[in-house]
Amino acid sequence: MTYPQAIIVATALMALAIFFSIPQYKIVSTPTWNVVWRVNTRSGNVAYCTQGEGSCIRLSEKDISITRKTK
Repeated sequence: MTYPQAIIVATALMALAIFFSIPQYKIVSTPTWNVVWRVNTRSGNVAYCTQGEGSCIRLSEKDISITRKTK
């Protein structure tokens, strides 16, 4: 392996390490409701999780646009 190839491989490994060290989900809780919002920072998917159901429900863009129109 030549010196330039070693630099490229090392740079690629560092980029992968940085990419996988970033948290995938951001969690936002609401003080008035019993709901936690989960946002996937890589894909942009949004889900809400409730304590009673014990699972998260993924929202689609259609669900979000309907909510904006009704308010």
